[in-house]
Amino acid sequence: GGTIIEGVRYTSCLESSWGVNVLLSDGICLSGTHVVVATGPWMAREFSSYLLPPVRNKKIVALHIHEVPLPGSPIVQWMDKDIFLAPEYARNRYLLSVCSEEWDVVPDDSSVSIRDADVAFARFFLSEHFPRFVSAVSGGRVFCDGYSRTSAPYVSRDPFTKGVFYAGGAGGAGFRLAPAIADDVLVLMGARSLIDHA
Repeated sequence: GGTIIEGVRYTSCLESSWGVNVLLSDGICLSGTHVVVATGPWMAREFSSYLLPPVRNKKIVALHIHEVPLPGSPIVQWMDKDIFLAPEYARNRYLLSVCSEEWDVVPDDSSVSIRDADVAFARFFLSEHFPRFVSAVSGGRVFCDGYSRTSAPYVSRDPFTKGVFYAGGAGGAGFRLAPAIADDVLVLMGARSLIDHA
């Protein structure tokens, strides 16, 4: 069993005589023998003072294309360009996710926004592949993902606080890779892997 606490921020971890105390933004202190910091793109702030931070944030942009998807429309992905087009049947539109090269963005910063250059790039891309969608682009969503320097998820011990571990930097694939990342953390803690490697 466990407890989910919403609407608060993790602020710091302090080593205690028998484990770790986790301080939250509302003043609550939680205690445990081990703590895993897995806060997605918010994890990058843990390394803000590092000369070469192991995890950095990159802006991600998805634009809305107001064209009703045909039944059975596939998700189309251009791996070399880091772009995909997906139907959103519930909203009668498509979603075009385009690559951004805006690095070191902060998740809660209002300056993280869809820029004219993002829209222009998307329209140019659509003009080459789906010209009829160009005039249907309107609105979208923007956020950021945490990326490690190796492009593989980042799993590590805290070098200063015993019992604290970091897991993240999955480049937007954290939900899909979560079981394997969790297993890597368990192994780092000294537990046996739960994944059958046979």
